[in-house]
Amino acid sequence: MESIWQLINEWEIQLLVLLSFIIQVFLFFTGSLRRCSTNGLLRGTIWIAYLGADVVAIYALGFLSRQEDAIMENGTLRRTHPLAFFWAPFLLIHLGGQDTITSFAIEDNNLWLRHLLNLVVEVTLALYVFWKSTIWHDVQILVPGIFVFVSGIIKYGERTMALRYGNLYNSRSAGNSFFNEKTPQMGLDDGYYGFICFALLWASGIRMLFARRMTEDIGNQFERPARMNALFFFDEYATNTLDHSQLVKLLDVELGIIMYDDLYTKAPLLRKRSGIILRCISQIDMGQPTLFLLSSKVFGLPETRLLWSGTMGQYSLLSYIGFNEQVNLSQRVMSMMRKMAGAFGIREAKKLFWVSKLLDTKSEVVDDKITEFLVEEIRHFTHGGQRQWPHLAPFLKKTVTLTTDFVTTISLLHLITEVHLSEVSASTAGGIGEESAALANVCQKLSDYMFYLVVAHPASASLLLVAAGSPESAIEKVRENFLAVVSSSKDDTLRAASVEIRKLVELPLAESYEDTLQELKNMWVRLLIYAAGKSRPEAHAAQLAKGGELITFVWLLMAHYKLGDCGSERIDLTQARGNDPDIPSRALRAFNL
Repeated sequence: MESIWQLINEWEIQLLVLLSFIIQVFLFFTGSLRRCSTNGLLRGTIWIAYLGADVVAIYALGFLSRQEDAIMENGTLRRTHPLAFFWAPFLLIHLGGQDTITSFAIEDNNLWLRHLLNLVVEVTLALYVFWKSTIWHDVQILVPGIFVFVSGIIKYGERTMALRYGNLYNSRSAGNSFFNEKTPQMGLDDGYYGFICFALLWASGIRMLFARRMTEDIGNQFERPARMNALFFFDEYATNTLDHSQLVKLLDVELGIIMYDDLYTKAPLLRKRSGIILRCISQIDMGQPTLFLLSSKVFGLPETRLLWSGTMGQYSLLSYIGFNEQVNLSQRVMSMMRKMAGAFGIREAKKLFWVSKLLDTKSEVVDDKITEFLVEEIRHFTHGGQRQWPHLAPFLKKTVTLTTDFVTTISLLHLITEVHLSEVSASTAGGIGEESAALANVCQKLSDYMFYLVVAHPASASLLLVAAGSPESAIEKVRENFLAVVSSSKDDTLRAASVEIRKLVELPLAESYEDTLQELKNMWVRLLIYAAGKSRPEAHAAQLAKGGELITFVWLLMAHYKLGDCGSERIDLTQARGNDPDIPSRALRAFNL
C-alpha cells in the first residue's frame, strides 16, 4: 500500500495535468451540444466538467508552486521530469477554456470582474512557478516558455472578455461595426447563406431585443441610422415574403448561431478587430473560428445542422392523476410510486406533484405543421384579423373572461381539450380523415405544451409573466371540481369529467369535430402567442443554454413583426384585460369575445 501511495505522490502533478487536459477535450466536444439538447444528464455532466476544469487547473498550479521543496529534499521531480514547471503556462491555456463554452449559465456572464481578478492572481502564480524553477536559465526552454505564457495569458484574457461581452446589458456588446462592414451583402436569392449574413448584420438588434429593448428604440442605438433603416426595411420585406420554412430557418440561425454563440461562447470577441488580432497572435492554428465567422461562404455552414433542440415539452393533467401510456422507464417508475403511495395511505396526488413533473414530462418534435400554423396566425395578427368561435365561444367566455388566474385557465382548457378529443375518438369508430387526425395531433401537442409551460416547467415563473398563480393550487382546483371521480379507465374518467363540465358550460358536439378541431388549433396557437408576448426576454436568453423553447421561437418571430410587449402592438387576452392606460401602444386581442 505504501508503494502505491508513493507512486501516486510521485506522479500526482502528471495526473493532474492529464486530468485537466481530458476535461478540456470533453468540453471542446460537448460544450456546444447544449444548444440542441434538453437532456438533463448531458447538462449535468457538462456542468460538473465546467466547474471541475477551473478547480483542477488552479489546484495543479498551486501544487506546482510547492514543488521546490520536493526537489530540494530528494530531487525526484528534477530527475524524472525536468520540464514539469513548463506545464504552468499550459495550465493558463486550460483556464482560458474552450471556444465552445465560456459560460454555463447566463448568470456567469455577470461575474466577469471576478474572472478578471482570477486572471491576475493565476497569471501571477504561474509566473512565480516559472521564475522559481531552474529551467528558465536555459535559453532553449526560456524562449518557447515566453511564447506559451503569452498565449496562455491571451487565452485566459479572451475568456474574461467573452464573459464581459456576453453580458446582455453590456452596452459595448452592441457595437459590431467592424464585423458588419466585413459581412458580405447577400439577399433572399442567396438562400441559406443569405439568411446567415442577414442574421449576422442583425446580431446587435437581436441582442437588444433579448435585453428588453423595444423594437422602436433599436434603430436609435446605432451610429449609422441609414444602414439600420435599410435593415428594418429588409426585415419587413423578409417577414412578409419568405414562406414559413424559410422564416423558420432564419429564426433558427438567429437563435442558434447568433444569440447562443454571443452569450455562451467566444463568438462576440471574434467579431471585433482586437479579438481577431489577439487570436491570430495566440494561436494561428486556432484561427479557423475567425475565418468561419468572417466567411461562411468559404467554409460553409451545414444547412441541416441542429441549432436548437427542436422539441417541445409535454405534460398532461391525465399524467398528473395517474394515467399515462407507460412508454418509458420514468413513467413506469411513476406508476409504481403511485401504487406504493396508495398502499401507505397517501391518497392525495398533490403530494406526488413534484415527482410527477420530473418523471411524467416528455418531449415531442416541433413539426412543420406547428411552425406553419404559428407563422400563419402571427401574420393574421399583423393584419388585425380576429377569429370567430362559433363552436368554442360558450366555454371560452366562461374560462377566458371569468377566470383571473392564467394557470387555472390553461388547466381548464387543457382538460376540455382532452375531453373533446376523447369524445371525437369515441364517436368516429371508423376513424377520421388524415387532415383531421393531423389537426387533432397538433391540438394535443399544443395543449400539453401550454400545460407543461404553466404547470410543469421549472423556469416558468421567470419565463412567463402571466403564469403568476400557484401551479399546485390551480391543478388541484381543476381536479377537485371536475375530476373528483377517477376510475381505472381513462375514457370513463374523461366521460365523468365531461358531465361535470357540462353542468357549467356548453361543450361542442363531437359530430362537428372538423370545424371544432380548427378552432381548438387556433385557440391554442393564440394562447401560445399571448403567453410569448408577455414573456421575459432575458429568460429566453437563459433558456438557450438548455436547448431552447418553442415559446422563445414564437417570441422572436413576434418581435420581427413588432408584436408583443417588446413591439409596437401588444397583445391582450381579451378586451377586459386590455385597459392599461400606462401603455401607449395599440393592443390587439387574442380573443374577441
